[in-house]
Amino acid sequence: MNSYWLSLVVAVILLVTSDVTASAQTDIAPAGVSLADGVALVDVDSYEGCYELRNETARVVLGHHRGGRILVYERDGKNVLYLKDESNWDPNAKGIEKHLSAGRFDVGPEQLQVRGAELWEGVWKPEVIGSRTVKLSSEVDAASGLQVERVFRLDETTSRLTITQTVTNRGTRPVRQCFWSRTFANHGGVVIVPCDSNRSLMPNLYCMCPNGKTINFRPEDPAIRRVDDFLVIDGPPEHAKLGMDSVRGWVAYQTRQNQLFVKRFPVSNLAEYGELAGYNLSIWYPQKAFVPACEVEPIGPMKKLQPNESDSFTVDWWLLPRAFPEDGKVDPAQVEAVVERDCVVD
Repeated sequence: MNSYWLSLVVAVILLVTSDVTASAQTDIAPAGVSLADGVALVDVDSYEGCYELRNETARVVLGHHRGGRILVYERDGKNVLYLKDESNWDPNAKGIEKHLSAGRFDVGPEQLQVRGAELWEGVWKPEVIGSRTVKLSSEVDAASGLQVERVFRLDETTSRLTITQTVTNRGTRPVRQCFWSRTFANHGGVVIVPCDSNRSLMPNLYCMCPNGKTINFRPEDPAIRRVDDFLVIDGPPEHAKLGMDSVRGWVAYQTRQNQLFVKRFPVSNLAEYGELAGYNLSIWYPQKAFVPACEVEPIGPMKKLQPNESDSFTVDWWLLPRAFPEDGKVDPAQVEAVVERDCVVD
């Protein structure tokens, strides 16, 4: 082989080696490396290589190591989510010690769905799919046959975070499923739920689940105020789990850290909701000594998926600056005005 052809072969080998090396370095990029516009790798506590979405207003950190969830949703350096230390997490622990924290999601209905560890606490596959946009994908769940993808997109300038969950039935039999958000916000805030007394099927606009086996359709609790067509939950009620048939499609949580956490979600009067009382929004507000969080849970319609059929549901989040009132009494009408002005869905 003459020197010309030898030089050409060497050049090709070097070029291919360089491409492979660059690709490998991208796959194992250290924390702090930017992967796309507004997307970088960061470490959170013991979780290495988490995917961060960031703009000038808000910061989101996604956790794929144990379930496809949100570890951080913050504005002005304040994380609205309750993120506990999970460095010594034990998968065999019982009760509250096994709880994963922060921005959790699930597949319901709660009393009907059978799902295994893959969806709730398994390792999910992360993929950057655009500016400030990451997709997390689960393995196929052995118990249910379901596979779940969640796409997280942070707006270019605002705190709006759009989350779309797509569930696909990879099994051989039909499966009933629905979207179930299980977000742990920091404890001590006030929940605001808009209702419609002319359309609600619940006499007091909410139901209460005292023990996981019964449902009280006419509850009364001093921690829960009815203000016109709003429910205001000022703190933990006697029994933590509540259900509402929201027709307005939003819920807000006023924190004591002077932030308003808002979720908007689509609702339909024609849809079938799979929870036992037919509610499409649940609040779980325990005593702080048990779990220092308030769980804010929009729920999607129940749909039966045939094998290889998919279903998607989208929820939008906002985190807005808003002072906690000095007297502790949140005015729901004022909150509604903020939501209608600053939390607009396209």
